[in-house]
Amino acid sequence: HAKYLLGEQDTEGARSALDRALAIKPDYLEALHARGGMHRLQGEHDDAVKIAKRLQQDHAGSTAGYLLESDVLLTQNKPEAALAVLKRALPIAKNVDVAIMLNKIHQALGQSSEGVAVLRDWLQDHPEDVTAYFNLAVTHMAAGEQEEAIKAYEAILDIRPNVPAVMNDLAWLYSETGRPGALEMARNAH
Repeated sequence: HAKYLLGEQDTEGARSALDRALAIKPDYLEALHARGGMHRLQGEHDDAVKIAKRLQQDHAGSTAGYLLESDVLLTQNKPEAALAVLKRALPIAKNVDVAIMLNKIHQALGQSSEGVAVLRDWLQDHPEDVTAYFNLAVTHMAAGEQEEAIKAYEAILDIRPNVPAVMNDLAWLYSETGRPGALEMARNAH
Protein backbone atom coordinates (compact mmCIF):
# COMPACT_ATOMS: atom_id res chain seq x y z
CA HIS A 1 0.00 0.00 0.00
CA ALA A 2 2.82 2.42 0.89
CA LYS A 3 4.60 1.81 -2.45
CA TYR A 4 1.39 2.64 -4.30
CA LEU A 5 0.95 5.83 -2.29
CA LEU A 6 4.55 6.85 -2.97
CA GLY A 7 3.96 6.23 -6.66
CA GLU A 8 0.95 8.53 -6.41
CA GLN A 9 3.15 11.16 -4.72
CA ASP A 10 1.17 10.80 -1.49
CA THR A 11 4.15 11.00 0.85
CA GLU A 12 2.05 11.54 3.96
CA GLY A 13 -0.23 8.62 3.10
CA ALA A 14 2.80 6.39 2.49
CA ARG A 15 4.39 7.52 5.76
CA SER A 16 1.15 6.75 7.59
CA ALA A 17 0.83 3.31 5.97
CA LEU A 18 4.42 2.43 6.89
CA ASP A 19 3.95 3.68 10.44
CA ARG A 20 0.83 1.49 10.79
CA ALA A 21 2.71 -1.53 9.45
CA LEU A 22 5.59 -0.90 11.85
CA ALA A 23 3.19 -0.46 14.78
CA ILE A 24 1.90 -3.97 14.07
CA LYS A 25 5.30 -5.51 13.34
CA PRO A 26 8.17 -3.25 14.48
CA ASP A 27 10.91 -5.38 12.87
CA TYR A 28 9.22 -5.63 9.43
CA LEU A 29 12.29 -5.38 7.18
CA GLU A 30 10.62 -4.08 4.01
CA ALA A 31 8.63 -1.43 5.88
CA LEU A 32 11.71 -0.29 7.81
CA HIS A 33 13.75 -0.10 4.62
CA ALA A 34 11.01 1.86 2.83
CA ARG A 35 10.67 4.22 5.81
CA GLY A 36 14.43 4.78 5.80
CA GLY A 37 14.31 5.46 2.08
CA MET A 38 11.59 8.04 2.63
CA HIS A 39 13.72 9.76 5.26
CA ARG A 40 16.63 9.83 2.80
CA LEU A 41 14.51 11.30 0.01
CA GLN A 42 13.14 13.97 2.34
CA GLY A 43 16.62 14.99 3.48
CA GLU A 44 16.14 13.49 6.95
CA HIS A 45 19.53 11.81 6.81
CA ASP A 46 20.03 11.24 10.53
CA ASP A 47 16.68 9.42 10.75
CA ALA A 48 17.54 7.35 7.68
CA VAL A 49 20.91 6.34 9.16
CA LYS A 50 19.25 5.38 12.46
CA ILE A 51 16.96 3.02 10.54
CA ALA A 52 19.90 1.72 8.50
CA LYS A 53 21.86 0.91 11.66
CA ARG A 54 18.78 -0.77 13.15
CA LEU A 55 18.40 -2.89 10.03
CA GLN A 56 22.07 -3.88 10.20
CA GLN A 57 21.65 -4.96 13.81
CA ASP A 58 18.19 -6.56 13.73
CA HIS A 59 18.48 -8.20 10.29
CA ALA A 60 22.11 -9.29 10.34
CA GLY A 61 21.76 -11.56 7.30
CA SER A 62 20.33 -8.80 5.11
CA THR A 63 22.18 -6.11 3.19
CA ALA A 64 19.20 -3.71 3.28
CA GLY A 65 20.63 -1.59 6.10
CA TYR A 66 24.03 -1.31 4.45
CA LEU A 67 22.48 -0.33 1.11
CA LEU A 68 20.32 2.30 2.82
CA GLU A 69 23.25 3.75 4.75
CA SER A 70 25.41 3.86 1.63
CA ASP A 71 22.58 5.61 -0.27
CA VAL A 72 22.41 8.25 2.46
CA LEU A 73 26.18 8.72 2.38
CA LEU A 74 26.12 9.07 -1.40
CA THR A 75 23.31 11.62 -1.11
CA GLN A 76 25.59 13.51 1.29
CA ASN A 77 28.42 13.28 -1.27
CA LYS A 78 30.50 10.97 0.91
CA PRO A 79 31.44 8.19 -1.53
CA GLU A 80 34.46 6.98 0.46
CA ALA A 81 32.30 6.42 3.54
CA ALA A 82 29.63 4.71 1.40
CA LEU A 83 32.29 2.43 -0.02
CA ALA A 84 33.46 1.45 3.47
CA VAL A 85 29.89 0.60 4.51
CA LEU A 86 29.30 -1.60 1.47
CA LYS A 87 32.59 -3.42 1.87
CA ARG A 88 31.29 -4.52 5.27
CA ALA A 89 28.08 -5.76 3.63
CA LEU A 90 29.56 -7.95 0.89
CA PRO A 91 30.72 -10.85 3.08
CA ILE A 92 27.50 -10.80 5.13
CA ALA A 93 25.14 -11.70 2.34
CA LYS A 94 26.37 -12.07 -1.18
CA ASN A 95 24.01 -9.79 -3.06
CA VAL A 96 24.19 -8.46 -6.60
CA ASP A 97 22.82 -5.10 -5.43
CA VAL A 98 25.87 -4.65 -3.20
CA ALA A 99 28.23 -5.57 -6.05
CA ILE A 100 26.49 -3.12 -8.38
CA MET A 101 26.57 -0.33 -5.81
CA LEU A 102 30.25 -1.00 -5.08
CA ASN A 103 30.96 -0.71 -8.80
CA LYS A 104 28.95 2.52 -9.00
CA ILE A 105 30.88 4.06 -6.11
CA HIS A 106 34.25 2.97 -7.50
CA GLN A 107 33.29 4.56 -10.81
CA ALA A 108 32.32 7.80 -9.04
CA LEU A 109 35.70 7.81 -7.28
CA GLY A 110 37.54 7.32 -10.58
CA GLN A 111 38.47 3.75 -9.64
CA SER A 112 37.10 2.04 -12.72
CA SER A 113 39.26 -1.07 -12.58
CA GLU A 114 38.27 -1.73 -8.95
CA GLY A 115 34.58 -1.42 -9.83
CA VAL A 116 34.93 -3.75 -12.80
CA ALA A 117 36.83 -6.21 -10.58
CA VAL A 118 33.91 -6.30 -8.12
CA LEU A 119 31.49 -7.20 -10.92
CA ARG A 120 33.87 -9.75 -12.42
CA ASP A 121 34.35 -11.38 -9.00
CA TRP A 122 30.58 -11.53 -8.61
CA LEU A 123 30.19 -13.10 -12.05
CA GLN A 124 32.89 -15.65 -11.25
CA ASP A 125 30.58 -17.03 -8.55
CA HIS A 126 27.28 -16.21 -10.34
CA PRO A 127 27.93 -16.76 -14.07
CA GLU A 128 24.21 -16.59 -14.98
CA ASP A 129 23.55 -13.17 -13.40
CA VAL A 130 22.33 -11.01 -16.29
CA THR A 131 21.91 -7.99 -14.03
CA ALA A 132 25.62 -8.03 -13.20
CA TYR A 133 26.54 -8.54 -16.87
CA PHE A 134 24.30 -5.64 -17.85
CA ASN A 135 25.98 -3.36 -15.31
CA LEU A 136 29.38 -4.54 -16.50
CA ALA A 137 28.43 -3.74 -20.10
CA VAL A 138 27.16 -0.28 -19.18
CA THR A 139 30.32 0.40 -17.17
CA HIS A 140 32.50 -0.58 -20.14
CA MET A 141 30.40 1.52 -22.51
CA ALA A 142 30.71 4.57 -20.24
CA ALA A 143 34.49 4.07 -20.22
CA GLY A 144 34.59 3.80 -24.02
CA GLU A 145 35.65 0.16 -23.81
CA GLN A 146 33.48 -1.08 -26.64
CA GLU A 147 35.04 -4.52 -27.08
CA GLU A 148 34.58 -5.31 -23.39
CA ALA A 149 31.00 -4.02 -23.52
CA ILE A 150 30.31 -6.30 -26.50
CA LYS A 151 31.58 -9.32 -24.56
CA ALA A 152 29.31 -8.51 -21.61
CA TYR A 153 26.25 -7.96 -23.80
CA GLU A 154 26.93 -11.16 -25.73
CA ALA A 155 27.16 -13.03 -22.41
CA ILE A 156 23.67 -11.77 -21.58
CA LEU A 157 22.29 -13.05 -24.88
CA ASP A 158 23.96 -16.42 -24.27
CA ILE A 159 22.00 -16.67 -21.02
CA ARG A 160 18.79 -14.97 -22.09
CA PRO A 161 18.38 -14.69 -25.87
CA ASN A 162 16.25 -12.01 -27.51
CA VAL A 163 16.42 -9.17 -24.97
CA PRO A 164 15.55 -6.18 -27.20
CA ALA A 165 17.44 -3.53 -25.20
CA VAL A 166 20.60 -5.64 -25.17
CA MET A 167 20.26 -6.46 -28.86
CA ASN A 168 19.78 -2.77 -29.65
CA ASP A 169 22.93 -1.79 -27.74
CA LEU A 170 24.86 -4.62 -29.40
CA ALA A 171 23.67 -3.50 -32.84
CA TRP A 172 24.99 -0.01 -32.12
CA LEU A 173 28.30 -1.39 -30.80
CA TYR A 174 28.69 -3.70 -33.80
CA SER A 175 28.11 -0.75 -36.08
CA GLU A 176 30.54 1.48 -34.17
CA THR A 177 33.28 -1.15 -34.22
CA GLY A 178 32.72 -2.22 -37.82
CA ARG A 179 31.63 -5.72 -36.89
CA PRO A 180 29.34 -7.62 -39.18
CA GLY A 181 25.78 -8.33 -38.07
CA ALA A 182 24.82 -4.85 -36.86
CA LEU A 183 21.82 -4.51 -39.18
CA GLU A 184 20.55 -8.02 -38.48
CA MET A 185 20.91 -7.49 -34.74
CA ALA A 186 18.99 -4.21 -34.99
CA ARG A 187 16.19 -5.87 -36.95
CA ASN A 188 15.95 -8.70 -34.42
CA ALA A 189 15.78 -6.20 -31.59
CA HIS A 190 12.50 -4.78 -32.87
